Amino acid sequence: MSFIQYGKQVIEDQDIDAVLAVLKENQYLTTGPRVQEFEQKMCLFVGCNYAIAVNSGTSALHCCVRACGIGKGDEVIVNAISFVASANAVVYEGGVPVFCDICEDTMNLDLDKLESLITEKTKAIIFVDYAGQANDYHRLRKIADQHNLKLIEDAAHSVGLRVPESVCPRMPMVGSYADLTALSFHPVKNMTTAEGGMILTNNLEMDGICRRFRAHGIDNDYTKRHLHYYDMVELGYNYRITDLQCALGLAQLDRLSQWINRRQEIAEIYDTAFKNYGHLFYPLNNKLGCAYHIYVIILNLNNLNVDRDHIFNELRENNIGVNVHYKPIYLNTFYLNMSENKYYKGLCPSAEKIWSRIITLPIHPGLSNEDINRVIYNVKNIITKYQKVKIIQYTKTKKFITENYCSWLNDPSVTKYLETKSSTMSQLSQFVHSVINDKYCLMYAILYNDTHVGNIKFQPIDWINNEAEIGIIIGDKNYWGKGIATQAFKIGMNLLKEKGIRTFKLGVIKDNFPALNLYKKLGFKITQDLSTRNIFRMEYNT
Repeated sequence: MSFIQYGKQVIEDQDIDAVLAVLKENQYLTTGPRVQEFEQKMCLFVGCNYAIAVNSGTSALHCCVRACGIGKGDEVIVNAISFVASANAVVYEGGVPVFCDICEDTMNLDLDKLESLITEKTKAIIFVDYAGQANDYHRLRKIADQHNLKLIEDAAHSVGLRVPESVCPRMPMVGSYADLTALSFHPVKNMTTAEGGMILTNNLEMDGICRRFRAHGIDNDYTKRHLHYYDMVELGYNYRITDLQCALGLAQLDRLSQWINRRQEIAEIYDTAFKNYGHLFYPLNNKLGCAYHIYVIILNLNNLNVDRDHIFNELRENNIGVNVHYKPIYLNTFYLNMSENKYYKGLCPSAEKIWSRIITLPIHPGLSNEDINRVIYNVKNIITKYQKVKIIQYTKTKKFITENYCSWLNDPSVTKYLETKSSTMSQLSQFVHSVINDKYCLMYAILYNDTHVGNIKFQPIDWINNEAEIGIIIGDKNYWGKGIATQAFKIGMNLLKEKGIRTFKLGVIKDNFPALNLYKKLGFKITQDLSTRNIFRMEYNT
C-alpha cells in the first residue's frame, strides 16, 4: 500500500512547460524578467504595492527583519511554536527573540499574553498564521500602533487565503495588512517554486531595503546589467531567486485559489469524520478562516493510555505520513545554550503542553478520495484502540456476569437512583440473557483500562423511528468522578448514531444532581417533569 505524504507539491504540464520555456529561450537562468513578472502578478493577486521574490521563506523573513531596522539587543516577539526560521531571522541581525505563548485551541499567538511581553526594547512583532489560520489582524495592528512596533506576518502557511470580510474588510487576501509579510514557496507549501520565498509590503522604503539586501547590498538589479558601474551601499546577502523558479511560480499562482479550495474541502471531510471523537482528539478551532497548509489534530492524552509518539509511529507504520509541527523553538539546543538563561523548559506552558499532543495529518490537493478515507480509517482505528474508556457489547460469548457486577446491584449507594435494588448471581444471569436476546436492546460493558467498571444500556430501541432510551451505571465506586460516564455516553451514542439512531431519551431522578449535570453537558434537555415520580424526562436530538 502506498505511503500517503502529509504534504506534496502539484506539478502538471503547464508547470513543466513554463520551466522548459525558460531553458529553451536560453537567455536568463538566474534573475531575469520572470522574477519581475512573478512579483507583479503576486501584487495583483494579493492587493499590495510591492513584492520582492527571494530564494527561500527564511530569506524573506531575514529581509523583513532587516527592513525593520532590527539590531543588536532589540527584542522581537515571536510565536513559541513555529519553524525555527521565524526566530532565527531575528538572531541573524543581532536581535533577541522573545517567545510568546500560544492559544491552545488555535496555536496562534495568545494576544492577551503578548502585550505583557512588550518592553522599551521591543521593536517588532513576528506573528505566524499557524496551519494557515488567519489571526486577529485588527487587534495585532492596534497593539503594534499603540506601542510603535513594526508588524511582520509570517504567512508561509497562509498564502492564498481569502480572509472573510467580517475578519478584515480592507484586507481580502493575506499579505496586504502587516508592514511586511513573508511567504514561502517550499514544495509542501500552498504553492511552490521548488525553493523560494517573497516579501510583500506597501512601504516603498522597505521595498528598496529588501531589494538591496537580497543582492549583496548592491543598488543595481538585473535590469541595469548593461551598466558596468554599481555600488554596494550596505552589507547584504545573495538571496536572489532564478527565472526558472519564478516561471514555475507564475504557473502555480494561476491555480493557487483552486488548491486552497481543495484543501478546505479535505479539511471539511476530516472535520465531519472526526466530529464525534472529541473526547479522544480534535482539530484546531479555526475561527477566522484557514488555508489548511496543514491539518493538525490535538490528542486528549488524559483519555488515552499511550503517548503521542506511540500513535504517531503506528500511523506511519500503516503508511500514513503524519508529522509534528512544531517543537517549541526555544527548546532547540541552540536556544537552550544561549547565555543569560533566557530560554528554558516551562517558558511557554501552553506551547509545551500542546506540542506533546499534536499530530499533522496528510492534506494537499493531490490527495484522492481513497487516500482521504484511508487516513480517516487509520486515525479512528488506531486512536480509539488506545482509549482508556471502552465499551464492549454484551453477547452470548461476552456476558460480564461476575460477582463484582452483582455486588454493585447490592450496594445502596450505587442503586439509590436505580429501579433495581438487589440481585443474586442467578437473577443477574437471567437479566443478561434477556438483554442479549432482545432485538430492541443493546447493552455494553464499560471498561476502564480493561477493567469492567459499569454498563450502558439502550432499551427500548425504536429502529423504525430511530429513537432509543438510554441508561448508565458506573458500579465500581473507585471509578466515580473520573469522567468515565461522560466518555462512555459519547462512545455509546456514537455507536448508535452509526446505526441510524437520531433521538436519545432518558429519565433521571430529580435529586440525582451528578447525573443531571452530566446529561446537560452532553446536550440533553428536560422535556417533561414527572412530579409524582420525582423524575425528569430528558431528550437529545442529533
